[in-house]
Amino acid sequence: MENFVAAIYYLLLIFFALIFEVVCWAFIFKKFNEKWWKIFIPFYNFYIVFKSITGNGFEFLIFLIPLFFLPVSPTVVFMLSLILVFYSMFQLSVVFGFKGADAVAFTVGLTIITPVFLGILAFSKREYVGVKVDEGI
Repeated sequence: MENFVAAIYYLLLIFFALIFEVVCWAFIFKKFNEKWWKIFIPFYNFYIVFKSITGNGFEFLIFLIPLFFLPVSPTVVFMLSLILVFYSMFQLSVVFGFKGADAVAFTVGLTIITPVFLGILAFSKREYVGVKVDEGI
C-alpha cells in the first residue's frame, strides 16, 4: 500500500510539473510575440521556438538526425540527442540576454532542471533580445 501511495504522489508531481512547463512556455511565447495557444500545435510549436532562438524555424528538423542512428547504436542516439538539447537550450539562453559563462550555467540549469529554469525565463523581467544576425564581412 505504501508503494501505491508513493506512486500516486510521484504521478501527481509529474503532472503538476508538466502543467507548470506548459504555463511557462505560454509566457515565453508571449515574450517571443507569439500567441500562447500555439504551444499546443504539434511541430509548429518547435518551428516557432527555433525561429525565435536561431532565426531559422526549420532547424528543429535536426532533431530527426539521431533517429537514423537508432539501428546502429542507442548510445549514439543518446549522445546526439544530448548535444542537440544543449545546443537549443544554449540558444534559448542567449536570446534572453545571457552571455559567456552565465549562458553556459543557465544552459546547464535548463537542461537538468528544466521546469525551474523555464519558470525563471517566463516570470522574470528578462526580455527577449532576439537573434543576432551576422551580416558578413
